[in-house]
Amino acid sequence: MSPAEIFLILIPASLLFVLWLWFRRNEKPPINFLYFWGVLIVILIIIGAFIWEPTNECTQFACALAPSSYIWFVGPVLALALKLKWNPLIMAILVLLLPWVGIYSWFIIMIATNQVWGL
Repeated sequence: MSPAEIFLILIPASLLFVLWLWFRRNEKPPINFLYFWGVLIVILIIIGAFIWEPTNECTQFACALAPSSYIWFVGPVLALALKLKWNPLIMAILVLLLPWVGIYSWFIIMIATNQVWGL
């Protein structure tokens, strides 16, 4: 995996982390943060659906979910951290680790539902 791909994986999670810091500083309710998270997931699903090509080794549904899978776990954990006032350093570490958990979860789900082939 190239450094550019790793950078692209961490952009949505980093954006959520910056939003989390802003929400934490202004003491906004976690539900508003979850709205931003949901909008970002929808945007990433639309982008994933448009980048699908017939030569890809997955269905259009799987390709649509792939870009959003990086933030599946980041959003709810950050919303919980807003409510419980967790340490920002711990959250920064989780924001670096949770996208990898999300993409591996996506891959396992897509294999289990036969959305990915050519392995």
